[in-house]
Amino acid sequence: MSLSLACQRTLLLASIKGFGLKAFHSLLEQYETLEQVWQLDENQLRLLRLKPDLIDTLRGCLSNGTSKESQGLISEIETWCSGKANRHVLCLEDDNYPAYLKEVYNPPPLVYVEGALEALRGNACAIVGSRKPSPAGKRHAFQFAKALSDSGQIVVSGLALGIDTQAHLGALEGEMPTVAVLATGLDRIYPGQNQSLASELVEQGGALISEMRLGTAPLAHHFPRRNRIISGLSRGVLVVEADIQSGSLITARYALEQNRDVFAIPGSIDNPLSKGCHALIKQGAFLVETVNELLENLGVDSVITQDDIQNEPPESGVGLRADEARLMALMEGDVRSFDQLLSDTGYATAELLQLLMQLEVKGFVLSTPGGYQRMK
Repeated sequence: MSLSLACQRTLLLASIKGFGLKAFHSLLEQYETLEQVWQLDENQLRLLRLKPDLIDTLRGCLSNGTSKESQGLISEIETWCSGKANRHVLCLEDDNYPAYLKEVYNPPPLVYVEGALEALRGNACAIVGSRKPSPAGKRHAFQFAKALSDSGQIVVSGLALGIDTQAHLGALEGEMPTVAVLATGLDRIYPGQNQSLASELVEQGGALISEMRLGTAPLAHHFPRRNRIISGLSRGVLVVEADIQSGSLITARYALEQNRDVFAIPGSIDNPLSKGCHALIKQGAFLVETVNELLENLGVDSVITQDDIQNEPPESGVGLRADEARLMALMEGDVRSFDQLLSDTGYATAELLQLLMQLEVKGFVLSTPGGYQRMK
């Protein structure tokens, strides 16, 4: 696959050291298209409010085109795109660039996508929250995500452990695809435990998306940038559980700045994971206690009945996938340690963790200090 000329030019500009989002969008505000930017002469460049050394670098980029270094970067991206179906690189001038994301202040000039582009076009709601949620928080994230998905909404989250994971899992049980926004390059799935979840998400018609270049590691300052994309892709953001220092509140703040709705589920005043949600509610977020309240505020006509929301998992193995049923069959009797299950199943560590997490959410397995116990 060859990158479009617009994507190549975007990549060249984005690769200039010191030429950040603000400078990039300042150029586009004045000249509207990259084609016009590429026609600027030296005098016009000097009129830009940029540092002199940056002007010189920019002039060299526009005059000389692709350097050996930048051509290597383009080749690397083209190789990645060709390595698997449904890999894409989209720039702002691309018709497939997500419309909701394009509306936000200083949207990413370039995004990398693996999966179905259609998943980035539908009505979406983000679900975010703590990486270490309570059992109730896990259940709420899963149930709300499934109900949203069954009502025609695409669930967006960040693939993190905890609430994000439950949101993706719940959406996978529903009718619509789910989208995960990463703070790393798409060739470095983070966290590693969710590698299998990322693959399943793509296989079921969803998408992974990131503005980070290939090879980018999960650095702390990348996650707020990731959070603005989560909210930017969505019409609203639901915070399930979050302490007062949670990164989920950053996502909520971005949502407000982007003119998106923010929703929060209240909790016990004794639960530290409720304090972030309560703070958002005090600041004007919508308090939601039921899925229908959320859907109504999103303007969704579909009504979810109580029968559609399973607070308890089924009593038998009905609804279990083949790999889940196989694992359940090995868990008869006493508590089994993770190492025992790893040896008995032959699964990779991340794969087994994912299966156990899914079974725990569905109520079939209980995590104990000694390992895992079958409940049904």
